[in-house]
Amino acid sequence: MDTHFSNRFLLEETIGGSIKNYTHWRLFEYLEFLGLQRLTATIVYEDDYLSFTLPVEFGDLHFARLSDKPRITMISSDHSSIRFLHTHNLQISEENGLHSAQYSRMKFGRGKDNSKEVLDFVGRSRFFLQQFHVSTRANLPVLSGKEGQEEVFRKLEETTIRLKVRCPEDWIYECKTIPIRVESITVIDDSLTLIGDSGAMLKVRGFQGIRFSSSLIFDVYNSDQGYGRTFQIGRCLKDLL
Repeated sequence: MDTHFSNRFLLEETIGGSIKNYTHWRLFEYLEFLGLQRLTATIVYEDDYLSFTLPVEFGDLHFARLSDKPRITMISSDHSSIRFLHTHNLQISEENGLHSAQYSRMKFGRGKDNSKEVLDFVGRSRFFLQQFHVSTRANLPVLSGKEGQEEVFRKLEETTIRLKVRCPEDWIYECKTIPIRVESITVIDDSLTLIGDSGAMLKVRGFQGIRFSSSLIFDVYNSDQGYGRTFQIGRCLKDLL
């Protein structure tokens, strides 16, 4: 895509123009503009078990082909990434700075049932543009793997980490954040709350415990999605596989 698309969005913003709905190629143009400018944003999400407010950076668009139509699979920069669910007719709408999505998904019959049905959804994930200073370094503490849960939490406080979080069955189904400085991690019963700087927050019910790998894996189990809300903490994007 040519950079004149980005110049046009910048001009419209400068003169006070307002574009509210982005579909098809217009959506690609808009997301390309956000990536070329390396703009940052806060993604917000909430369901019955998980809620978060997390910072990301826009970057390069990644595509796959669905029949003769390209679809966006991921947006990635050197500091974060956003992955998208396989959807149809994705539309992003902006109102007072808050971006929300509508999309369709195909439901297929099971077994010998060859039926298919198009279902429409309103995305739970939303984002608004917000300027962040993007730290280029995270500094996880040295852990042997033998620490208890409380000791891990204590060592993580005041360190800078990246989070990998998944949203079950939503249009944005995974995000890896820019570095976040941890202010506190607490657990009450099976509910875990992580608070970070710049308004970062994650709350989840069904916390089961921590596993040590290339990253720290926080196992979460809920009846509707199994371990689908499990999240990770890492130092770099490569750690967050």
